Amino acid sequence: TLKVEKILPGGQISNGVLESTLTNQGWVSNLTITTTGKLIGGTVTGYIKNQGVMQDFEFRGMSIIGGSLGGNLQNTSRVGGFFQDVTFLANTHLSGGYLKGTIKGDKNAPALLEQVRVKRGSHLSGVKLGKGVKLERGVIVEKE
Repeated sequence: TLKVEKILPGGQISNGVLESTLTNQGWVSNLTITTTGKLIGGTVTGYIKNQGVMQDFEFRGMSIIGGSLGGNLQNTSRVGGFFQDVTFLANTHLSGGYLKGTIKGDKNAPALLEQVRVKRGSHLSGVKLGKGVKLERGVIVEKE
């Protein structure tokens, strides 16, 4: 279990469990974020199991599965990194990468997706499709 509140620029943490709020100005990788955990900022990599909240970060890893994502998100992964079965908070902006599974946003303040590829069989609701979004076959997009 992580006992830090802040990671400074150049700092790194990996293979931990986050149960509280962590402000990240460095790198985190391979985290499990519990329902009480919140990660804000920085670079995220590896495999993330999320039941909490993640905001305003750059993703360079393999997967983020579950939880809530918010703010300004950039997926710059070079290994096909994806977000799966996530809920976007109001007015989230996601640029880049892949989405799969059940993706939910706020119907009153939908998430904006740009330069994203949505994998086959996914189900989207509460999102706006912006520039460069590609939908594979069988993707369902609920219209508001």
